[in-house]
Amino acid sequence: MLITPEFGLKAVGILADVAGLGGFVNDLKSKHEKKEFCKSIKKTAIKACKEYSKIINPQNKDIGFDAEEHGAAIADGILDSLRGGDVFTHETILKGNENFSDTNRKELYERIVNRLRSSIKYVELSEHIETSERLKRLEEVSDMGFDEILALLKKMGYEFESMNGRLENIDKNTTDILAHLEHIAPSKRYPKVVTRESAPTPSHYFVGREAELADIKHQLADNRKLMLVNGMGGIGKSEICKKLFHELDVPHVGWVVFDGNIQKTLHGKFTAIDETDFDENVRKTVVHINELGAELLLFIDNMNVPSEEDWRTIDTLSCNIIITSRLTDVDRIKPITIGKLSEELCVSLYKDILGRSCDDEIVNELVKKADYLTIVVGLLAKTARESGDSDSELLDKLNKCGFSLHEITDDVDGKTFKQHMQKLFDVSEVKDEDEFHILKMFSLFPPIPLDAKIAKRWFDLPNLNVLNRLAKRGWLFKSESGFYMHHVISDIVRFENMPTYDDCAGLVDKINEDLRIGNKVFTTLLGILPFAVNVARWLEGDENSQREDNFATLLSRIANLYDEQGKYDTALEYQKKDLDITITVYGTNHPSTAASYNNIAYVYDSKGDYDKALEYYNKALMICEKFLGTDHLNTATTYNNIASVHDNQGDYVQALDYYNKALTICEKVLGTDHLDTATTYNNIGNAHSNQGDYDKAWEYHDKALTIHEKVLGTDHPNTAMTYNNIGEVYRNQGYYDKALEYYNKALTIREKVLGTDHPDTATSYNNIGLVYNNQGDYDKALEYYNKALTIREKVLGTDHPSTATTYNNIGGVRYKQGDYVQALEYFLKSYKIYFIMLPENHPYTLDTYEDLKRVFQTIHPDGDFEDWLTAQLGGSE
Repeated sequence: MLITPEFGLKAVGILADVAGLGGFVNDLKSKHEKKEFCKSIKKTAIKACKEYSKIINPQNKDIGFDAEEHGAAIADGILDSLRGGDVFTHETILKGNENFSDTNRKELYERIVNRLRSSIKYVELSEHIETSERLKRLEEVSDMGFDEILALLKKMGYEFESMNGRLENIDKNTTDILAHLEHIAPSKRYPKVVTRESAPTPSHYFVGREAELADIKHQLADNRKLMLVNGMGGIGKSEICKKLFHELDVPHVGWVVFDGNIQKTLHGKFTAIDETDFDENVRKTVVHINELGAELLLFIDNMNVPSEEDWRTIDTLSCNIIITSRLTDVDRIKPITIGKLSEELCVSLYKDILGRSCDDEIVNELVKKADYLTIVVGLLAKTARESGDSDSELLDKLNKCGFSLHEITDDVDGKTFKQHMQKLFDVSEVKDEDEFHILKMFSLFPPIPLDAKIAKRWFDLPNLNVLNRLAKRGWLFKSESGFYMHHVISDIVRFENMPTYDDCAGLVDKINEDLRIGNKVFTTLLGILPFAVNVARWLEGDENSQREDNFATLLSRIANLYDEQGKYDTALEYQKKDLDITITVYGTNHPSTAASYNNIAYVYDSKGDYDKALEYYNKALMICEKFLGTDHLNTATTYNNIASVHDNQGDYVQALDYYNKALTICEKVLGTDHLDTATTYNNIGNAHSNQGDYDKAWEYHDKALTIHEKVLGTDHPNTAMTYNNIGEVYRNQGYYDKALEYYNKALTIREKVLGTDHPDTATSYNNIGLVYNNQGDYDKALEYYNKALTIREKVLGTDHPSTATTYNNIGGVRYKQGDYVQALEYFLKSYKIYFIMLPENHPYTLDTYEDLKRVFQTIHPDGDFEDWLTAQLGGSE
């Protein structure tokens, strides 16, 4: 956290001088040297504090800042960290540590600067913090120190004499200055490869293409922003780009495979973007790409069906882009067309892959039959190599089956090409049933690597031998990330061997297993989502799939992941497809149909469309009550779901009515010691707590806790949930120490079992923040609120009611601290979400409205709040 540029440099100086940890440990041989090292820490820290004191207090007034005292405190903090903290132990100092990482350095740096910042309570620089933090981030992402940055500012005409003058000048012109600096400053924040997938390694047998490579490099040197490498399928466009990807000396490079439209292509592909909401992820990705600008070379592979909207989006990207495509009629770009290799080069390629002597005359005939297409030449060479056939034997097999691409003419739709290529299955001896089954399954996948461990599980393979065999024969490709199939080969496999649902039933089972969210954080499943979506898309046209419950499950689980990402419309699309199949299989009055109604209602509930949610929940309830009875557990589940909607709407009386109906069934059917009964106890406890009936709330949460501790133990997320609920009751009653005790019990379990990126962990952070807020410890409250916000924005998105709650909480703290501008900003963020997602009369909506109005009137006593709010909401309320 930066306070001034000068002190930023001094703090870095401390780090470099006395904790330059890459080598100091190993250089210190004796205890005497280590003692001298400790002295130098203290001396340097005090010197830095004295320099800092001159900057912030040039008139030497008494502002409560003692350089000696604070320098010594910083030195002690550093030494404590080195001796016994998270960074170093005493033992590692004595022995030396060669593995001190950049992360450790960053942690120590933050400790030094935060220690100083927390001790300076009388310096009025709060209005400059945002600017200085942004400038600090600029230093972190550039190869320039602050001296260089300030030199650039001076060249741009910004003259500074004092610290305050400097900051004020910067504050007034922040946007302009940063725009200049961000354009000038080279980025080092990100690794060279900025996408999650690197380009596959180019073939070891790459030959020729010197002219094409030189042309592309020349255009890059001329700052050509957009380049199109086009040509027919299998001609080698992607291989050329793979070679460029791995060989070009550029600051940053990225590789994506076109996925139907540019939004889907960019979504989730960049390592720096963790946003889970689809639209927000794409927006942030575009901002990120433009931030990298000309330093990024982005490859978009196989972009064969772009829309005008795709081109418009591409036009907004400021990076250099190379597109591979079969397109030939793109007016906006002069293409670099990749033609067929010469006969001589094809023969050379064939020989390199074959790896043995051969008859040149026969090889000439073979590459001619391949029509000089690199992918086919390679496939024939690998077939000969792996089968052990001589070149003449391979040629005889091709002649007997009538394979000759060279003789194809007028093949507009590629049908004849695929018919000829199909003949290679027999020639290459892909006759093994298991091998051919795997090829058919891979033909359904997108052309991106499938992790080898997942492939083994999905195909019940004891090892990778069969996949490696198929890769050696040329039907699959192998990369560091796994195995994939070239899109040309996928087309060939599917042409006359389109996998049926019966072929894929086992694969669908495996995908369903892996897509089940359960207690997993849903973001861990997003890597397999493209495979699941592709399989569903290809099998959707199979009549049998429309009569299979398992396929309906696949659609529903895909929908669940889209729901978790906040892509509610897409989730509804898949859930409704699931419903159609379920009705086909079971009819309109079956419990499975009720379950599908429940799933659709759940999405509407997530959207905050409570009327629609109740409509579908009630459809489910009618089936459950009619065909299962009012004492069935599925009926209890639906009662619980309906109660949850009423709870979200603030109708706690109705919620309790339905919760109690569910409880009656659970206690009767399952007994009073069952986990489902415990869940209902917890729900009823929450409803009573919302009504302010804390004695009743405690009674029900205590019942739930007894069951959870007995059945699940004290380290289970469900037990954590009950600890959390009990903590909430204590907090509402004003017993803050007890509230913290139970909140921390919940947090300990959640961090251990669910991790630090889970929404439930965020809830614990948020609730602990509430306690500190109630106690008046606003710094602590903000610390925990911000932890919660980081998770909620990342996992739930910026439009979720839970995220809105944290915005609201932060706004409340800022208001109490007298920071009305920040309070207004956070209350408005919160209200915008509640306004859209919750009923108009929901307590959260009403309370946030009043908070927002109060802060607005504090800042603008003569302003028209209603007019302002209407404008903020887009013109109509």
